[in-house]
Amino acid sequence: MKFVYPEEISPEILKKFPVYFQHGYLRYQESASVRCLYAQDQDGNIIPLRWYKKSVFKTIQVLYTPWNETSGQLSPEAEIKFIVELVRFLKIFKHADALLAPLHVCLFKQAYPSTNSKNLGITYVDIRLPEDLIFGGFSKTYRTQIRQCEKEGFTINHSDKHLQEFFENYKYHHNRQGKAYESIENMKKMLDLLPVNCRLVSVINAEGVWEGGVLLLYDRFKGYYFIGAKAENRSTHNGSQKFLHWNIMKFLKENQVERYNLGGYRFDLDDNDKFQSIQDFKTKFGAKIEEGYHFNITLSSKYTIFQSLIKLKNAIR
Repeated sequence: MKFVYPEEISPEILKKFPVYFQHGYLRYQESASVRCLYAQDQDGNIIPLRWYKKSVFKTIQVLYTPWNETSGQLSPEAEIKFIVELVRFLKIFKHADALLAPLHVCLFKQAYPSTNSKNLGITYVDIRLPEDLIFGGFSKTYRTQIRQCEKEGFTINHSDKHLQEFFENYKYHHNRQGKAYESIENMKKMLDLLPVNCRLVSVINAEGVWEGGVLLLYDRFKGYYFIGAKAENRSTHNGSQKFLHWNIMKFLKENQVERYNLGGYRFDLDDNDKFQSIQDFKTKFGAKIEEGYHFNITLSSKYTIFQSLIKLKNAIR
């Protein structure tokens, strides 16, 4: 196992890999305190990593599951073997105190031994199917609302013309929920660094008013719903967001992308949980659920002590 820096792998080779391996995406992730690189084993399997220092800890976050230039995705057995070897490598050379799970854009096929691996899902629509079968898989209500938008003259914009409005509504929503949010500068950075793999897709009503948008990442394998926003302070058409996603699927299909990933799925939610309604929104596109695992792996004793102190603090509260 060894570290490989982005400049050591040509963009031509990386074209065979998902967008999360690309130089542009790694540069988007980097800041003054963050370094992105790859780890590679003797069989040519490779994984992109985000390496940063937080307080007294050095932490590495996986950006995507390991792939191979020739065979693509690894088998479950090869994948877990790679992670075991990566953990051993990181521990021996004390490169980090913890290895963290990726975003909900990918899943490991097996649980990691001796960790509290979490069983999760990713919601996706298979867009290799004919258009009529994809559309026919939507709920009846979705199909009706999309047709209404078509009749009323809704359109789709594929430029950054509406980026400011997209950002302001995204920011408003996250502030209201007390969540951290991406800066508009980072959104612009992503669009600039990934001109072939990233675009802002917006839905515009018949009066020319923006009603919502998706910051879309895509490669030849998958399209990823990366960030979404809709108009927060005015009423919107019931079908505008469905019309938006349907047109994203058609765009991805035209570009020979295999599936549209709509984000993570949790199996442990109550029916009344607000996130369950979001999951229901996704599944009504006829989406399927890919099951897999996320896990965080402790690499040093001081990080174990830190986690114990955090648990104690939370218990006292």
